[in-house]
Amino acid sequence: MDKYYKLGGWEKLPGEVGRNGIDGLYIKRSNKGKIIDVLIAESKYNKSQLGNTLCGKQMSKSWILCKIDDLIKKEKDPKQRKEYQEIRKFIENDVYRAELCNLSMENNKIIITKKKIHQKGNTNVKIETIETKKIDLYDPKNHFEQEIVNSFKYNLEILPKTVGSL
Repeated sequence: MDKYYKLGGWEKLPGEVGRNGIDGLYIKRSNKGKIIDVLIAESKYNKSQLGNTLCGKQMSKSWILCKIDDLIKKEKDPKQRKEYQEIRKFIENDVYRAELCNLSMENNKIIITKKKIHQKGNTNVKIETIETKKIDLYDPKNHFEQEIVNSFKYNLEILPKTVGSL
């Protein structure tokens, strides 16, 4: 997921407090360094689903605000804390993107499905598939696909030699 969004021009910020934070907290900046766009992303593998937590359903507005508040509280660096507070304003004002990035494997192909998360109130989420890419591990079609394959192999420590090794 990180490689996918970084190749799309997003800058990743730390987003986890412990093991249960935001998988992907991404921003885009203006030429002057000001945050102009915010993306909150959750990654799931295979058939994993968004879970219910003490802060509400994963990726709901209430859950995102809870996780941003955790980041603000834990952050020691005043500059980074200020950025998290700025991001919180984007969330409060519903001026952000929320996406679910699902990764699965089938016949030596990485399948990346991006889903947009629509908010309904503070806790409900509606999920809409917006894009599906199939990338052949042995025949990436362009630089983007090659970067995704390299990242996939590196991150999962997979160096497949045959179809059966997957």
